[in-house]
Amino acid sequence: MIDGIGKKLPDGQKMILLGVHHTPQTLAAEYSRHLEQMHEVARREIAWRTAVERERELETKLKKLHFSVKSYLEGAFGPSSAALRAFGLKPQKKAVTPVETKKLAVEKRLETRKLRKTMGKKQKKQIKGTI
Repeated sequence: MIDGIGKKLPDGQKMILLGVHHTPQTLAAEYSRHLEQMHEVARREIAWRTAVERERELETKLKKLHFSVKSYLEGAFGPSSAALRAFGLKPQKKAVTPVETKKLAVEKRLETRKLRKTMGKKQKKQIKGTI
């Protein structure tokens, strides 16, 4: 567009476009500013993508280190210690098993013992052989 404006439009020609007076030089200047801005955007996008890639690499490395530091702090202060909050870590919560789940587990365990004929110490002592 800039080349066409410079070659085909006479220098002194005045035009009214969108209610504004323009000359070929002002039109070429508008297109040049836009082109420069597009180049600036492309340059900044490349820089942004490079920065994001570096940040992802650092995050990958930091995840391993963070896990190690967290394990160390949990070992030093205890996994459910409130002191972990000073490091921005949440203390581990103890898992709460619902009563129904516990009841079902006990019933399954007893049924399995019955089917396998598994006995405890006291039950084994009660068995006497006869000759």
